[in-house]
Amino acid sequence: MLKSLLKKPNIIKFVGLIIIRTLYMSLVFNQLNGEFYAKGVSYGISFNPISEIWAMCVFFIVAFFYTRARIGNTFVQYLTDILFIIYFIPINSAFPLNNTSLGFFINSTLFCIVLFCLIYLFSEYMSNKFANCKFKSASLFADNLYIRIFCFLVCIFLIAHKLMYNGLNFSLSIDATTVYAQRSAYHEYTQSISGTLYAYLLSLVKNLSLMVIPYYFLISLINKKIVGVIVSAMAVLSMYAISFEKANLLYFGIALILFICYKLKLTEYINILLIVGVIAAILFCFVETLVKGESSLFIVIIRRMMYLPAWISTMYHNFFS
Repeated sequence: MLKSLLKKPNIIKFVGLIIIRTLYMSLVFNQLNGEFYAKGVSYGISFNPISEIWAMCVFFIVAFFYTRARIGNTFVQYLTDILFIIYFIPINSAFPLNNTSLGFFINSTLFCIVLFCLIYLFSEYMSNKFANCKFKSASLFADNLYIRIFCFLVCIFLIAHKLMYNGLNFSLSIDATTVYAQRSAYHEYTQSISGTLYAYLLSLVKNLSLMVIPYYFLISLINKKIVGVIVSAMAVLSMYAISFEKANLLYFGIALILFICYKLKLTEYINILLIVGVIAAILFCFVETLVKGESSLFIVIIRRMMYLPAWISTMYHNFFS
């Protein structure tokens, strides 16, 4: 029975995504309803059951077609699944949770659909481009010297930028006061160099780094390139020590998980393991709340990485519409 199900990962993923959304909605409502983000500012929880019916119907349709599509190789599919979980699920859930406007719901849904379609089309283009290559795509990317050099240069640039900005101070604090103080200071620095050639180059490299650094770390681990492992690790620590953006650590962690699955020969089931892991994390939040009265895992990770970005998006939409 289990083996037959594992041969149908689309079904497991589809059901898993529905479970994640349901648990996420319940967890957010349980943790944040009536709570305040700051003095006099609530989390905006105002559940609308009618909106939930519409949101759930749209989610079923999008999730069905998403799970039927094969997007790129294992690494690309894994990252896209994470994007679906930490971006589309919260955005879709914001419609009933925050009782947002119909305009926000339509615009955000269309944006996500277009985004996933573009990723799919690009992955199809790349697959066809390398279809007749004498190397397999995996070894082509893992062993290509030019790609490794490019990744190395991106990492070195970021490390050098960090050293020029605040020297050897590698503070990895997660304390909210420290984090926001450092972000404010870095924001002032970026404003001071705004409009310069260096600022444009820095912006380009930083945007590339979210994918380049974890990818370089992964291929260095697989090919046992010690220099690559050290340089990519230093680069991600440098990025976090500057801006304290947890996404830098998240994608680095993803690469590490992929490597572990590669070594254990579990890459075939990596997407299913992701679904199971997210469900387990949310269930842990419920258990932690029952034991402690609150969930640190929810406050530090799920709230920050899933709920807050979606909630802030609703406020931006209301402001500009």
